[in-house]
Amino acid sequence: RRPAPAIDSLWQWQDSYPRTLAGIHFGAATLMFAALAYFCFVLFPVTDKPGREGSRKILRNRIYRGCGVVIVATMAIKALDVIYAQFHVSGFLWDVGTYCIESIMIVAFGFSWAVKGESFPALNDRPSSPSGPSAQGGNRMAVAAAGQTAR
Repeated sequence: RRPAPAIDSLWQWQDSYPRTLAGIHFGAATLMFAALAYFCFVLFPVTDKPGREGSRKILRNRIYRGCGVVIVATMAIKALDVIYAQFHVSGFLWDVGTYCIESIMIVAFGFSWAVKGESFPALNDRPSSPSGPSAQGGNRMAVAAAGQTAR
């Protein structure tokens, strides 16, 4: 199945792409997306208060793990497509399907990273200030230094 003629030039290279390079590309992509899933499942849910997580931390952990599930599920769909393509003329995903699958994985990781980066104040444990840390007295080192000079 070929795409619309307007975007046909995007994968004309596939006809002459060496099989070895395709394997290296898919292997590297698999490692990268597996690493992103690892971030979602293992690194992002880490807490400095084990056993005493608040309700927002529990919600954030669910979001991280949900994004990890999306990444793993889409990796599995692409793997099934590649396996299917070995026994048929092409996979069950249309040609643009690979890009859609990869985009879904990137967006899932990006969303989990944005949650981890406290981009959504409703999910944060501590209230955020519109003017940043300086409105709350700066960081602890600056406050301690100011306290010593004020004496």
